[in-house]
Amino acid sequence: MKTYKKLTLKNGETLTLAFPTMKDLSKIAEYYNKLFNETDNFSWDTSKEYTEQNATYYVNAYSNSGLMAILNGKMVGHANISLMSKDKRTAHRCDLGIGILKEHWGKGIAGKLMNAMFEIAKNLNCEQIELGVFSNNTRAKNLYKSFGFEKTGTKKHYFKLADGKYKDIITMIKFI
Repeated sequence: MKTYKKLTLKNGETLTLAFPTMKDLSKIAEYYNKLFNETDNFSWDTSKEYTEQNATYYVNAYSNSGLMAILNGKMVGHANISLMSKDKRTAHRCDLGIGILKEHWGKGIAGKLMNAMFEIAKNLNCEQIELGVFSNNTRAKNLYKSFGFEKTGTKKHYFKLADGKYKDIITMIKFI
């Protein structure tokens, strides 16, 4: 774990935002497995176990642009941002992802992660941040709107779940 910042939450707890390292593989896998049992609001299949091998990919992909939210030594949230392309015509665009364990909702962790992602996006020379959110995920949509994201469209039946039902995605953007 490579500390990015230590911040105080609304309830007085100290939140550590840290870049992931290979020493965090078990912590990352444990977090994602818990998160996947709480929600299906992710773009990948959450029915499969998240392993340390998956966590290795996460560390390699986000060692400088992804943050773990740590409370009392446990990973309770994450956020990551990545350039959508290295092509000079589209290298100004970034993609954002974020998640918080339910037991830690309402503490201000998402807001702390969002602000940190804006800082990291600027370091990546990102001019706009884009994301997709399930149309029924009101809590996340409200968070994004409160940080200045605007709805750009809806993609119908974007995901097909295991039960055969479809979920629409709302696309959003923020210029920084």
